[in-house]
Amino acid sequence: VTLECIYSAATDITALPAERRGVTISLEGGGLVIGRVPQADLFAALVPDEGRRNLISRSHCSMAWEAGAASLSIKNLSPNALLLDGVPMPSQQRAQIASGATIGFGGPEGPVVMFRVHLTGAGAGGPSSAGGLIGGVGVDALGGTVPAQAPPPLSNAGSPQRGLG
Repeated sequence: VTLECIYSAATDITALPAERRGVTISLEGGGLVIGRVPQADLFAALVPDEGRRNLISRSHCSMAWEAGAASLSIKNLSPNALLLDGVPMPSQQRAQIASGATIGFGGPEGPVVMFRVHLTGAGAGGPSSAGGLIGGVGVDALGGTVPAQAPPPLSNAGSPQRGLG
């Protein structure tokens, strides 16, 4: 599974080298927790302001392949906002996730950082054996770079969200 940053409220992601804009993670042998502690370097590069970065929980969410299914699930482990395709997920909720989905991390004002999910390995229908940074698999393997864009509005908000900066 590759998480490619497509938005940061605090950083011009186009100015970062490809290997600093995302991470490829292996979910073999179970799941993986995503947050500002396990991926400290990634979140520090994308959200350099510590106050904003603290809107991303130490253990914000987990991802795992569903047992007996060829689908990926995400679970919100945090009271802080987790957006799946722009829709807030309540704490402890689990949902299915598809390739191309977006995941946003942040607070009540909207996401401070958003990623596009790319399913990799085993035909994108099972656990990935990939590891390392996006730079290790090549940006071309992701179908090119995704231009920086504003995040989608929160589904329960009446007006579009702007960045926090």
